Amino acid sequence: MNYKLIVTDLDDTLLRDDRTISERSRQTVKRAGERGITVAIATGRMYDSALPYAQQLGLKGPMLCCQGAQIVDIESGEAISTTAMPLDLAIDVLRFAQDKGLYIQYYTADHYFFEKTCWQSELYNRLSGVKGHALGRKCSEALDFEPIKLLMIADPAVIRTAYDEAAERWGGKLEVAISKSNYLEFTHTDANKGGAMAILAQKMGIPPEQVMAIGDALNDLSMICRAGLGVAVGNALEEVKKAADAVTATNEEDGVALAIEKYALGE
Repeated sequence: MNYKLIVTDLDDTLLRDDRTISERSRQTVKRAGERGITVAIATGRMYDSALPYAQQLGLKGPMLCCQGAQIVDIESGEAISTTAMPLDLAIDVLRFAQDKGLYIQYYTADHYFFEKTCWQSELYNRLSGVKGHALGRKCSEALDFEPIKLLMIADPAVIRTAYDEAAERWGGKLEVAISKSNYLEFTHTDANKGGAMAILAQKMGIPPEQVMAIGDALNDLSMICRAGLGVAVGNALEEVKKAADAVTATNEEDGVALAIEKYALGE
């Protein structure tokens, strides 16, 4: 198939475990660009957190950020589209986390906010490379605008239980997704990677069958299922592998590069 758009997740997919991009991956993405194939990032990260990786790859087009709640132009940093959450539902989720004693943070396009500094905020700061803002009061009391997304951070078992409760409570009202084993994310129902990928492809005049999507986690399912070719990396969750059309090598074994070489470049 003549793929014209390749959309890849970052963490645990394109990025290795040490959060770096291999030279092979950089060179493969470069070759794809030289053949007229657009490679785009789809990530739960904010623009500022994902930008360094887009720059390393030499990407210049749109980037799908915050689970697809924003499509941002890489070079200018300007939002092409933004889909924020309803304020009342966001406050409801914040209170849910508060009642259960769970850490949660909320986002604007450029910043994120949390109640007070703790191991979760420090972990996120370290992994994202972006420092957040401690409010000094409960998030549910501070939020007075429609946020782009909410993120809970806890141990994986706690996140899975919270996901089951949240999906039952807000299913159909909000997009609820586990992006990493210890991350539970909330966005508008129209804000997911698959929807943002479809918007991008439509803007570019590329039909779904000429789109490849690559990911590892539950929040990647929407784009893997909507792409002409959905690819799971070897370290993906079993649910993702079962939904994918193909399974490539792990993130540590240049799975994204191998998929692009095999399916898009014919190498």
